[in-house]
Amino acid sequence: MENRRSSASASCSLPTSPCCWRPPTFPGRSLNRQGSPPSNALVRSYPAADISWCVLLTDGVEEPASHLDITVERIAVKDEAGLREVLAQIHRWEADTDPNGKHLPRFKRHDDKTIAVVRFA
Repeated sequence: MENRRSSASASCSLPTSPCCWRPPTFPGRSLNRQGSPPSNALVRSYPAADISWCVLLTDGVEEPASHLDITVERIAVKDEAGLREVLAQIHRWEADTDPNGKHLPRFKRHDDKTIAVVRFA
């Protein structure tokens, strides 16, 4: 899969490998004017019984988490307090360790950060 800047990514548990959807780069939007996903989005379908969790990350989490070796598998098992700590850890790293984007080039010091974890019973 191409390594392109994205506005969101998703990883889901699967018996063989995780899936990842990264929308292509768009100027400030990931939906088209009709409110639907871009026509060139990667869409996959799996039997619901094969998926036990799904993690959705904005690029403000995904890029620094990847840089810091914080995997989606580690994120998937965290409770609410653990997810808040991941967000705080990334924010501290941006502020204290890489405030000018030397280690992870970026246009601004802090981007929006959102994590959503869904666990299926």
